[in-house]
Amino acid sequence: MKPVFSCLIWMITFLITAPYGLGQNQSLSAEIKKQTIDDLSTLLIERYAYKEVGPKLQQLLQQNLKAGRYEAYHSPLEFSLAVTRDLRSLQPDRHLALNFNPQIQATKPTTPPQPLTPEERAKQASAFNRQMNYGFKSVQFLNGNIGYLKLDYFDSYLEYSRPVADAAMAFFKNSDALIIDLRENGGGSGEMVGYIAGFFFKDRTLTGTSYNRLTDSTEESFVTPQPADKQLTNIDLYILTSKVTVSAAEALAYNLKYLKQAEVIGETSAGAANPGRVTRLNHLFTAFIPNRHGMHIVTGKNWEGTGVPVDIACPAEDALRIARLEALKKLRQKATDPLQQKKISHYITYLEKIKPETELPAKALRQYVGEYQGGRTITLKDGKLYYAGSAEAGGQLYFISTDVFMLSEGDVTITFKRDTQNRVIELSSRWSLTGAAAVAGKAK
Repeated sequence: MKPVFSCLIWMITFLITAPYGLGQNQSLSAEIKKQTIDDLSTLLIERYAYKEVGPKLQQLLQQNLKAGRYEAYHSPLEFSLAVTRDLRSLQPDRHLALNFNPQIQATKPTTPPQPLTPEERAKQASAFNRQMNYGFKSVQFLNGNIGYLKLDYFDSYLEYSRPVADAAMAFFKNSDALIIDLRENGGGSGEMVGYIAGFFFKDRTLTGTSYNRLTDSTEESFVTPQPADKQLTNIDLYILTSKVTVSAAEALAYNLKYLKQAEVIGETSAGAANPGRVTRLNHLFTAFIPNRHGMHIVTGKNWEGTGVPVDIACPAEDALRIARLEALKKLRQKATDPLQQKKISHYITYLEKIKPETELPAKALRQYVGEYQGGRTITLKDGKLYYAGSAEAGGQLYFISTDVFMLSEGDVTITFKRDTQNRVIELSSRWSLTGAAAVAGKAK
């Protein structure tokens, strides 16, 4: 399958081949600057995604070189940043860049290594990626039968990462909603983007067209569905994004938003849509040259320069809480069982109330501390209130309203009762799926 916005983003953590500081203090010669600009200019004409723009970029760089614009930059890093700024001043493409990426030089002359075969390269890369679980950072079950997937990059070698992807997605087979967290996702392989998207489609679906500058051709692009027993087509989808969600991560969010009505929550993403490849120019510099651009079937454009629009805007750090609330409210509307509706309402109340500004000071919390009947205890530690009971769920108590707290993310509600002198005299604990409360008086 070739998804419309298949993206092979340059991911810094995998492409740096030397310590960051190596060579950045050395003075660049005029010769190396000229060679870098000349080779980069040639690549832009031959490979840049927008054929009519390549010559303009080449002309800009050559004019700047002849005018002595780059003479003031003596370090490789400063030079690369200056060239990148110049390129993007004419063509604001977030992938287009000259990067300072020095090669490690051998201390003694050695026989040049034989080029790796594609199979050897895949095996070598996957040996490293295995230690990062191929980008699958976390899978969780959240209250309300909501699944949560944190995906930090899209692995390039499906023959190695496919079993991990399948296992992760199988975890959500019984979920009613799924939150995909791309807030820290740095992009990666379009093939993996298509593979993940395929879990949410029943039929082969046209996503748009993609122009390939290297072949000077335009192709239709599709999402190919997973086999029926793997599909998650009836699940409510929520995508979390941030300002650093980029490239392939944006591709997944964009397609699921416009083709599967997924809600995008958080911050507008980085806005880097045009995929390409890294080319080494010399021992100091590499260039990322985008060589493809796409047009989505729904919007007639892509997200380059604009990012993926959010449906609910909020700070990235609060996006998960907001997404959970949205999912729970939708599930409560669907629920027909009164007890299920009540349980979900408890979860909603908990998430709406747990904010730093609603926390009580230690002085106010201290009045609840003590031993209660049935082996129940309330303790105060580091300004936080904790509940413990025999054969009961325990943990930190979160303030909801006057004398009402919750724990276990809303599964348990603890309500305190006062006497006529405003002293706390008992507590009642109620699980979200039961009608009766367990009452315990406070020991004197």
